[in-house]
Amino acid sequence: MALFSELRGRQAISIQEGDRLGDVRDFWIDAAGLSVAAFLLLEEGNERVLKFSDVRKIGPDALMVETAAVAEPRTSNNPPAEWKLFSELSRLQVVSGEGVQLGALADIEFDPMTGRLISLELRSGGVFGVGAKIEVVPIESVRSFGTAAITLVG
Repeated sequence: MALFSELRGRQAISIQEGDRLGDVRDFWIDAAGLSVAAFLLLEEGNERVLKFSDVRKIGPDALMVETAAVAEPRTSNNPPAEWKLFSELSRLQVVSGEGVQLGALADIEFDPMTGRLISLELRSGGVFGVGAKIEVVPIESVRSFGTAAITLVG
């Protein structure tokens, strides 16, 4: 299993050309499919979208892809609007079905082979992260990834 925080800053490399495509800066999730949809790469100020399905292997030092052509420029149509960017989701509060604020999204655990989301890591309390309470919530508890909050069942 992998946490997104572990991948931030990791480089993406093409196997065929041996080119560095950029460093992982963020990632999109497919909220409907509860999976990692793509990675946002940054290389010399240029943003690229690397779909999870194009990643051959997530190694300890790099994401490996077959060819550099799979990393496409980020545009208004790429990625699709329904994908949710982790950095935007991490600004949202996580709220239970009873209306209790449980904390903010701190990290997401996923299966590096399939991209399937496994759990959310929530952080609450503390000052600048010191003394914060960490809670892990299974992905099956998520009801929605909205624009104002992430809501949980129950």
